[in-house]
Amino acid sequence: MTQRFRTLGSLILLFITYFYLLGLSPAFSEGVNAFEFAAFGDIPYEPGDVQRVERLIQSLNTYQPAFSVHVGDIKSGKSLCSDRSYKKVQALFRQFTHPFVYTPGDNEWTDCHRFVCGSYRPVERLKKIRELFFTEPLAPQPDGFIRQGDVDKAFPVFTENSRWQKEKILFVAVHQVGSNNNRQKKHGSKKEFKQRNKANMKWLNQAFDEAERQHLSGVVIFMHALPLFYAKESDRSGLSDFHALLKKRVPAFNGQVLLVHGDAHFFKVDKPLRHSNGKAADELVRNFTRVNIFGSPDVAVVRILVDPTQPDLFTIRPFLPIKENF
Repeated sequence: MTQRFRTLGSLILLFITYFYLLGLSPAFSEGVNAFEFAAFGDIPYEPGDVQRVERLIQSLNTYQPAFSVHVGDIKSGKSLCSDRSYKKVQALFRQFTHPFVYTPGDNEWTDCHRFVCGSYRPVERLKKIRELFFTEPLAPQPDGFIRQGDVDKAFPVFTENSRWQKEKILFVAVHQVGSNNNRQKKHGSKKEFKQRNKANMKWLNQAFDEAERQHLSGVVIFMHALPLFYAKESDRSGLSDFHALLKKRVPAFNGQVLLVHGDAHFFKVDKPLRHSNGKAADELVRNFTRVNIFGSPDVAVVRILVDPTQPDLFTIRPFLPIKENF
């Protein structure tokens, strides 16, 4: 074997090893207009997670999906809700070199009244989250990215709710969190929940209106809260309007709908939405799929291929980083 071929073989081996060590295999087999995005959340929780998340971001920057989304919970529910804690994560998010979107979770504001979190006022912490993470872009944004607070005069503070489009897919991030979506009777929550819930429902309805107007192939919803599809209505009162919206808008939409959320800290893909309004109670809404992403202690992402040439549209694949690298 000549030196040239030995060198070429070494380069190929190095290339394969590089992607293996990153834990990111080459792209799925895909159509011409297909693309991938990555979703993760409920990290970092522990101090040691910060370096692991940093390496995960570096891997994603190398791999360059169309965009990445953090679905909320940037700290644990037992750590301080201090400005310093927020700014550490802010610095992490600034490391993204490809388009990145973040939607808040409950740990960074709803649960901050807890003594171990510093006994903060949740509404004040929410204001700080908006100031630090949504006043100006921390990383590149997807093409066509818009914020509700910038385009809806009725809800100017809701800069965390966002929407963008790629190919014939509409993506929408909506601020719905764990802890029953902050529907509580204390800490000034009643007014906050009522206003945010109204803004959320308007934003989601507008997303479906736009998708229907353009005859799009799919809608992807990002949020933090575990939707509790299998729970009693009384146990998910903070998400009642959301469930009613899904049951109305999804079956009427001539395309696929994907819900990506966190909060539960385990990876799961299923079809939990069922018809109502006179149809058989056990009949699945077939064009709806839910993905529950990983969470602490797992520092991992979910890769989702969007391929308009495929009838199911979305191919979902967990990405588990190699332990010794992370």
